[in-house]
Amino acid sequence: MLDAYTVAGLLASLSALWILRSFLTRDKASHQLPPGPKGLPLIGSLLDLPRRQEWETYSRWSDVMSVTALGQRIVILGSFEATMDLLEKRSAIYSDRPYLALTGDLVGHQKTIPLCPYGDRMKKLRRLFTKTLGTRKLVESFEPMIREGVQDLMLNLLDSPDKFREHILLMTGANALFLSHGLRVKDPKSERIFHLANIVAQDFAILATPGRYVVDYLPFLQYVPSWIPGTGWKKDVAQYKQHVEDAVKIPFEAVRRAMASGTEIPSFCSRNLQDPDDSPDHEDCIQYGSMAMYTGALLLASCVLAMILYPEVQTRAHAELDSVLGSERLPDFSDRDSLPYINALCSEVLRWLPVTPLALAHKTTEDDTYNGFFIPKGTIVQPNSWRLLHDQNIYRNPTEFMPERFLAGNGREPELDPKNMAFGYGRRICPGILLAESTLFITIATMLSVLKFSPVEENGRYVMPPVQQTDGLVSHPVPFQCNINPRSAHAEELVRSAVEMR
Repeated sequence: MLDAYTVAGLLASLSALWILRSFLTRDKASHQLPPGPKGLPLIGSLLDLPRRQEWETYSRWSDVMSVTALGQRIVILGSFEATMDLLEKRSAIYSDRPYLALTGDLVGHQKTIPLCPYGDRMKKLRRLFTKTLGTRKLVESFEPMIREGVQDLMLNLLDSPDKFREHILLMTGANALFLSHGLRVKDPKSERIFHLANIVAQDFAILATPGRYVVDYLPFLQYVPSWIPGTGWKKDVAQYKQHVEDAVKIPFEAVRRAMASGTEIPSFCSRNLQDPDDSPDHEDCIQYGSMAMYTGALLLASCVLAMILYPEVQTRAHAELDSVLGSERLPDFSDRDSLPYINALCSEVLRWLPVTPLALAHKTTEDDTYNGFFIPKGTIVQPNSWRLLHDQNIYRNPTEFMPERFLAGNGREPELDPKNMAFGYGRRICPGILLAESTLFITIATMLSVLKFSPVEENGRYVMPPVQQTDGLVSHPVPFQCNINPRSAHAEELVRSAVEMR
């Protein structure tokens, strides 16, 4: 058996050859790439790439810039115009995903919508969502399930407000399982399926973070034996892969059993299983397609943070809700057109602290040129959504939480709808966007009709939480404390009565 030093030398040599091959085989016109750090021989600009809060570093670079890391070309898009020009108008060649050896191939996420290569499987996965969630009418059929989840969240926030982050994650995960498989979560601490959904969402946020594993840049490393030093990541692969397989198969089989006994609840899985499609990959696409609903995002935590830091926004939201609802009922989906400020507030939540500051990367399938710059086939194209959503040429005072920016008035047109950036781009836009918007509206409207949020006090002074996001592909506000109280005894009773009457 080779000693560790020999193995290390061989791996270094192979890595150098792989990177050198990338340089030698790239198009001669590569010197016309968009501007960026010059980088070092072989490793390129790898050392220039930020390791945390990447979107902030990229925001200080040019609107369209490029780097080369270990032979891989990466173009960062930091302007709305360039992003729309390439990912929307030229979506036919900008809709592929980068090949991630570990995350996509070895773990299995390449079979899911987020990382699925552009092609027949991706189109079929998206058709499954179109058939179940592609119109407002279809989404309306899921409204009773969503409403129950929101009511449960309100009850939990009333009973133990100090655990609001835990309650938000519970509602997100429970709703995902209910909508994807028709499975009710009664006791999240003991239910394996619920635990798996959360684990897979957390795993994906880690795995899909650029630069997390070198094997994603140097795919040949996946074939290196596990006894060689430095391959401890292979143990991670086995664990991540098992999580995906369990999260795919266990709830799917539960739906199968329910359908056999006639007790299934309408869901993404059950509705698509009733489709007479007999193609060999139909069930596989349903199983992996359902995983697109799993998310651990704490978008509502951003709303809570904003209500604490901007009490005038909360006051105006309360006033609008009271004028439309009175004090006799909770909000409903049918109130959406009557609550323009709440709708604007939802849009501002999407914009202010985006859940994915860096959108999932795209990849070019053909050579292209843009504004005189050459973008070769196989280039990773990374939209910096945070910069787009904080562009002062699009949004006035972009760091401020201002729902009114999305309302017309005083001769001013509404500012750009953030869903153009918050839900992805081009042919990779989130297929569940209508469901997401509807869920966000009813949750925030109900939350603000029932609750009041305020900062905690220490030694007679308010402690204001920081506006700071976590690192990673999926980002959310760093943990903070706050006070959450019912707006009135009657508001609390409305929630408790709604839950009891179900």
